[in-house]
Amino acid sequence: MKRHSLSYSFRSLLVVTIALGSAFPIMARNFRPALLPNGAVVSCAACHLNGAGGGSRNAFGLEVEARLNPATLGSPQAFWNSALAALDSDGDGFTNGEELGDPDGDGKATPGAKVTNPGDPASNPINNKMPTARITAPANLAHFTTEDSISIEATAADTDGTVRRVEFYDGTTKLGESGTAPFTFSTPLGLGVHSLVARAIDDRNGSGKSTVASITVDLPPIVMSGLTHLATGEWEMAWTGGQGPFVLQRQSALGDLVWQNSPATVNRAGSAQLQSDSGFFRVFDVSQIPSIAFSTYLNSNLEHPAPSVGEGSGLGLLRLEGNLLFYEIRVSGLSGPVIAAHIHGPASPSEDASPMIAFDISGPGTNGVLSGFVTVTPEQTVALLNGQTYVNFHTRDNAGGEIRGQIAPVMMLAQLNGASQRPDPVETSAKGSASLMLVGNKLSFNVSYTGLSAPATAAHIHGPSDASNTAGVMIDLVDFKVGDLGTSGAFAGTVTLTIPQLVALVEGKTYINIHNVNHPSGEIRGQLLSHITAVPLTAVLSGLGERPTQITNNATGSAILLLEGNTLSFDTSYAALSGPASAGHIHGTASSSQSANVLIDLAPYAVGSLGITPNGAASGSVVLTAAQRTAIVTGKTYINFHTEANPKGEIRGQIVPSVMKLSLSGTNERPSQIVTPASGSGTLILAHDQLGMVITYRDLSGDGTAAHIHGPANVSQVANPPLLGLEGINGGSFGTQGALSGTVVVTPGIIGALVDGLSYINIHTPLHSAGEIRGQVVR
Repeated sequence: MKRHSLSYSFRSLLVVTIALGSAFPIMARNFRPALLPNGAVVSCAACHLNGAGGGSRNAFGLEVEARLNPATLGSPQAFWNSALAALDSDGDGFTNGEELGDPDGDGKATPGAKVTNPGDPASNPINNKMPTARITAPANLAHFTTEDSISIEATAADTDGTVRRVEFYDGTTKLGESGTAPFTFSTPLGLGVHSLVARAIDDRNGSGKSTVASITVDLPPIVMSGLTHLATGEWEMAWTGGQGPFVLQRQSALGDLVWQNSPATVNRAGSAQLQSDSGFFRVFDVSQIPSIAFSTYLNSNLEHPAPSVGEGSGLGLLRLEGNLLFYEIRVSGLSGPVIAAHIHGPASPSEDASPMIAFDISGPGTNGVLSGFVTVTPEQTVALLNGQTYVNFHTRDNAGGEIRGQIAPVMMLAQLNGASQRPDPVETSAKGSASLMLVGNKLSFNVSYTGLSAPATAAHIHGPSDASNTAGVMIDLVDFKVGDLGTSGAFAGTVTLTIPQLVALVEGKTYINIHNVNHPSGEIRGQLLSHITAVPLTAVLSGLGERPTQITNNATGSAILLLEGNTLSFDTSYAALSGPASAGHIHGTASSSQSANVLIDLAPYAVGSLGITPNGAASGSVVLTAAQRTAIVTGKTYINFHTEANPKGEIRGQIVPSVMKLSLSGTNERPSQIVTPASGSGTLILAHDQLGMVITYRDLSGDGTAAHIHGPANVSQVANPPLLGLEGINGGSFGTQGALSGTVVVTPGIIGALVDGLSYINIHTPLHSAGEIRGQVVR
């Protein structure tokens, strides 16, 4: 944004202030009473508390305002009609039409009718004084739970008659009423903030409202109510409270980086296995997570029990928000038109199940593109959370399914220790952690380890195997080492998985193992498991991210972070600094173009120690303050590693909430809106510098000609040239409907625009070469 320096005299500034205080919305318009029947009698007082002086609108004035076009408030607009006449805006027992002498609202006043003010309850044809009401319970700002029946109590009085009844409202929604004093009504209320109002009605139908009592309804607290040690060695636990679904979590020690999840359940009971003789349990209420991200990679070789005939493939990105499942799925290379598409479950990748949800394949579905949302039941939600669902596309030649893909949570983790080694546990103080994100068939990871008895000689992802057995090498992690192997170190990168590797991973049958000469079979090991209870975040560090001055160098860094409640866990690494790191921090509050103070010192979480080599890592878990958490979830923090040569920072990366979305339309186009039936939507997930996306579009005026990421620009601005062309993921060509589906590598500049909310995607057509539909990328 450009900054302008303006200079005013005191007199000029005063004039500006007066002008701002006299803006349209609070002025009385002398022409407006003439548009009312008998408007000359009530004048501007019909709409304004201050009569001809204007100012705030009364209840009738607000109804009039709702019927006016804001763009032409300075011009006469017809607004009086039968609907407005039928309302009793001021609650005095007489309709607006009755008070203005035009009961039917046809604009023709009844001769000789008594005219009163429809916006003033004290002005009515029978001079009735309005009753009063006051809520005596609950107290303003009181808290309840969803299990409570909330008793609302009120007193009411009428100085010139009697109170006939009291009605109780939550905002504008009527809850119930009471006809006798003491006036009470009891009801449970849903989660959230509620505005309670009591409305007294007298014997002449006049009414008066109480002031608002604002209350908050929370979930009942989760309370553990039972613990049983089963013969299987598992611990079974029961609890009360919360809303669910629930995840029973466990830790062997409170110093562990994160809590490990058991399968989600709709029940208030669950079981978990401890790796040692002692441990800790807690229950996590999944309903408190606003959005959970999933992805699916579809392929003919994933069909079960045998691969289908065909070369089809596909990618889907999904978001679970409450009981709504949003989906964007693109498939291609099918043998023929889609005849059906479903989400099946519950089933693992090696099992079959009946359809749970049928997709509507009319329109976009016939072209291999599905976009929309469905409402899911609690049982369907649990199947999704536990990785027990899959998408299946059926064609005429493959009626049982031509391409299939398991729906897998994006966030994954592993805790590495000696107790997890198999066939024999290892007694060691060494430990490690891994934070991973799975988007389609691409796995991004940050792995760290420390305290080995001897320098690492090898590290792998093994599988397929559960936590009790062993398996061969699937992926060699040494190719992704950060610096040299040692007793402490890190691995970071992104790999494209083969079909067998993907199947093993989503089934929970892969593990990380780190080996050395003392323990050639592995000193520490950890199973890779999905982690639905955390919000995924990521960062890419480079000299180009430094502010206020960018640095050109070969140093790099990356991070994957998990935000669970108010706890932030992180695995971050750096390489090829100009010298040993002298410091490392999380800074905030700042956008990608700003600098800010230190929020969290990373030195206590250094893997090994800072100041030894130009390569290193930091891994740990911190409890955030409310302000720190807000900064994290709004993308206003960054990681910075400093060196002696660059004490203010040598590499920096903004911490990005990984899951983003957008909605495309012609009304979003700038500088001019486009009138078009075309629309689109999409989900994007950033892991390191890998931006996975599925963006669907439909009903363009002609075949698309181009699509780009633009920025930096807010919703009102235009940014050219584009930051990145998306033609490489359009499936080979554009159409009037289709999708942008795949993964693109993004630069620090693009990441900055994404996290700052200053990026948009634009799809162009021959008729609208500057863009027919556009959507801002938001979190």
